[in-house]
Order: sequence, then C-alpha cells, then structure tokens
Amino acid sequence: MHLELTDEQRQLAKQGKPIDIVDATTNETYVLVAKQRIEQTPPSLMPDIPESIRISQITFRRDLPGLLAQKHLVGRWVAYHLEKQIGISQDPERLIQQCVKLGLTEFDFYLGWISPLALIEEPEIDSRLDNDGDGIDENP
Repeated sequence: MHLELTDEQRQLAKQGKPIDIVDATTNETYVLVAKQRIEQTPPSLMPDIPESIRISQITFRRDLPGLLAQKHLVGRWVAYHLEKQIGISQDPERLIQQCVKLGLTEFDFYLGWISPLALIEEPEIDSRLDNDGDGIDENP
C-alpha cells in the first residue's frame, strides 16, 4: 500500500501532529501518526511491547540512515529480528511469510518502512513541566 501525503499533511507530519485520513468508500476516519513518534514513546507508556520487538525497532532506527542512502530502497519494507535484518521487500506480506518460515512469531520481529519521515525528530519533553510522568505538560 502506498499513500501520498498532501503538502498540508506533510507539514503536519513535520510538526509531529497526527493526520486524519478518510476512506472515500466507507467515510470512516483513520489517524496516521509518524512511526518514529510511536517508536519514541517511552517504554513505561507502552509496557506491552515485547522486548524482541523493541530491540528490533532500535536496530531499524540505527540502520535507517544507511538504508535511506540506498535510493532504490526508499519506500520498501524491511524486517528485523533483534539485531538481524531478515529481508527487504516492496511487499510486507512477503516479509511476514519469510519471518514465519524462520519460526518467528508476530512478537519476534518488526517491519519498518524505509522512509525519510522516520527520521523526523520529536521535540524533547521538559520533564520539569511534566508533573505526573505521562509525558504531557498540563501547564503550558
């Protein structure tokens, strides 16, 4: 699947804001959030993510600049298990099948999309303003 962002949506993404996407057939609204924003969510706020997926995400972020330098890979998917790259494909289903053939479960691997959007930096949260530890400044 390939979605193209409008200039307005791209600007929202650069600002770290969610983007509403409306299905023209069902009129249902979906929210698109930059993957990096989710990946940078502190583990304490996402305790149910298995450690193997966290390690795989970290490995993906570590490798992403090198993957982006290979222009023919931009827009493709990459699968990781812990610190090992499993494969790269335009079809994420193919990568999932490859992981399953290796005996991995859905909790053992991570699929990342090779895109410059994954490099968007999130602003640091000033913990002095965050009174309850949830990452949200209640007193802006």
